[in-house]
Amino acid sequence: MCTAIRVLLLACMPVVGGAAEAGGKIQQTTLQECLAMLGARLDCYFTVESVGRPGNHENPILDGFIHADASGVRDVDGALSFLANEVEVVWVDSGATNHIHLVAGRFGGNANIIMIRDERLAGVANYALTNKVTVACEQSPSRLLDILSAKEPLIKDHDPFGLGDQSSCHDNATQIDVCATNESIRAVLATCVPLERYSRVIWSADTDGKNDSPEIRVEFYGQRPKQPFKDCLLDLGDRLDCYFTVEGVSPYANLWKHIDSEFSRLGTVDEVLSSLTNGLGIVWPESKKGDKITFVAEEFGGDSRIIRIRDKGLMDIEHDVLGNSVSVEYEGTPSGLIELLSSRDTMIQQSKRSTLRAVLHGYVCQDPSTKIHVSATNAPVRDVLTSCIPLDGYSRIIWSSYHADKEDGLKSIAVNYYGKARDRSKPLEIRWVKDPRLRRKGDAHK
Repeated sequence: MCTAIRVLLLACMPVVGGAAEAGGKIQQTTLQECLAMLGARLDCYFTVESVGRPGNHENPILDGFIHADASGVRDVDGALSFLANEVEVVWVDSGATNHIHLVAGRFGGNANIIMIRDERLAGVANYALTNKVTVACEQSPSRLLDILSAKEPLIKDHDPFGLGDQSSCHDNATQIDVCATNESIRAVLATCVPLERYSRVIWSADTDGKNDSPEIRVEFYGQRPKQPFKDCLLDLGDRLDCYFTVEGVSPYANLWKHIDSEFSRLGTVDEVLSSLTNGLGIVWPESKKGDKITFVAEEFGGDSRIIRIRDKGLMDIEHDVLGNSVSVEYEGTPSGLIELLSSRDTMIQQSKRSTLRAVLHGYVCQDPSTKIHVSATNAPVRDVLTSCIPLDGYSRIIWSSYHADKEDGLKSIAVNYYGKARDRSKPLEIRWVKDPRLRRKGDAHK
């Protein structure tokens, strides 16, 4: 007897909170969040199969919690051992606590796909994902599953558990090319999508809890979501307790560009440094040419809490203004410091007024309030800009800079300080203050 498969596709993986690493140790987190971090670190992908129950839309494995240290996992073999031997998923359902162990292995001949299965599936008979099919499809995963449903009457389409259409979101966007002859449904599902930029968990499946011919819900997770580079850095800073300075060529130091959001899931400062230096995850998805902006990243003066990021395009610029040595004695604010530095070198300037959209999204900033004291002798300008800021309570992006056009055609350096860290769960408050230098019409002779 064939098993009925429930088809449900999700366009994007839900964001799950609670993940954190402290001192290299993963605290309580979901397996889903852990797999996202491992996938980003190892450039690998996962399929997940578990035993569920009727009426419960959550996946017992992906949504269950684990307590395990994945910081030492450095390759796919290590990930296989970690998942099979060190991970126990804790799943609480209807007051009962389930402790789920996993079976993990490479998927077929693809070394970058790890197949994770609930150990309890060994006791399930007539498991439909092993059924053989012959199918061709050149459209999307959603359409492929429609075809599979039509070919196999016992495959339940979309909502056999009665959860309602609101729980279903189809991956109609990913283009696939499937031509399978007498292959298992599991193999067809795992190999149908192009992996580049796809969710690290390609799909998950969970049964309705029956031990014989259970119905199965299959969820595809679609393309990995995109996120502004700035937001990725802020998320990383909050999670890893680190700070950034960013030097770019393009306006606003490229912070407004959308990148693969998995960059913000990296688990250690060393991984962030490696990812930035090697270009991993810094391909702008909106670029049709696949343009990649690469960086040089390093710790600031041996301080692992501060990461200095520089666009490699700056290496081609002859004069490094921020590398000039200065001697400064100053007490005031960051904005005042830039004014002082600008008075000594006109190639340094405050960020100019820009569009309201840029201001609302935090790409043009000044800090006229933080109290600082600077005492530097023959120090690079960029070091002075960084070392003067008291970090506690400050923005995770301390400052950014980019090259701006001057009237004489030369490139000057516009510097933005970001000021006190704000609660990003709340909308940005904008206060309109009238410049007293602006006079009303008729006031010219007063």
